[in-house]
Amino acid sequence: MRFREAVLGELVRNGYSQRKDGVKVWNIASNPDLLYTSDSFVRNYLKLRAHPRYRKVVLSIEKALIKEHAKKVLAGLENEPCNLIDVGCADGEKFSTFLNALRHSGSFRCCALNASKRLVDLTISNVKKKKLKNVTAYLKFYRTMNEVDCVISEVRSTAYRRNIVLFFGSLLSLFEIHEMLFRISSAMLPGDRLVVGIGIRKGKRLQNLRNYTQKEFRRQFEPAMKEIGFRAGELEYGARFANARVEIFFKVKKARKVKFRGKTLAFNEGDEIVVAYIYKYFPNELKRIFRMYFRKVEMFKDNLEEYALVLSEK
Repeated sequence: MRFREAVLGELVRNGYSQRKDGVKVWNIASNPDLLYTSDSFVRNYLKLRAHPRYRKVVLSIEKALIKEHAKKVLAGLENEPCNLIDVGCADGEKFSTFLNALRHSGSFRCCALNASKRLVDLTISNVKKKKLKNVTAYLKFYRTMNEVDCVISEVRSTAYRRNIVLFFGSLLSLFEIHEMLFRISSAMLPGDRLVVGIGIRKGKRLQNLRNYTQKEFRRQFEPAMKEIGFRAGELEYGARFANARVEIFFKVKKARKVKFRGKTLAFNEGDEIVVAYIYKYFPNELKRIFRMYFRKVEMFKDNLEEYALVLSEK
């Protein structure tokens, strides 16, 4: 119910754009946090993370980069208590990977941030089970990723003056990058650090589009659409490259009217609902963008040069 209220409210506020062919394009992709208020989305997101192919192709690559470069992230801060903020946390696996890679170095207050209460609670619970010696305290934030700047400011204290922000899982690619980096950088003080795990472009921009049409990817979004009011078979899933990004969308196959707070949303056959944007950049593009907001920027790529860990310092 929470998700349905949030997404229909977003659709009412945003309205729709209309193409020359008369097709109405509805959009919830401009607010990625909305999806994390959907219980069904979170459930399918966790299933995707547990899928063997996802673990091999995505998780294992990022975890390897985290293990290899964790000490570089902490360099110079070994004796300074830090807030470690996991933006868009999932289940604590990468959080724990980072902390374990430091081999008990540092002193951290672990801060889990997500609009999903389930994911925040799961992250903190799993990290606590590890009984890591370099973790001294925990904080939970049931907040959106768009509120990361507020959280960065709120957690700073005399006991924990330094902030290290972790933005793993290519989540940054769901947002307009300049807006998000400006938000994070503006809340930081000199010496604070940002660690981003993100997919990078290699070759032609369209070459991996079919990855986004896989059924495991599609299943994340389908139940959330049902919460809005659509039934099985009334939507067709698709992915395309447009406006310099990948767009994940559903095409309406059967017209449906949805009532919400005295208003009626009329989805006609052929209309589209865009549920996610995924931005990808070439390595040099990415470095240039990060350097607009941070004093120091280092990029560490995997062997296939399709994924990178970007370490930035304010």
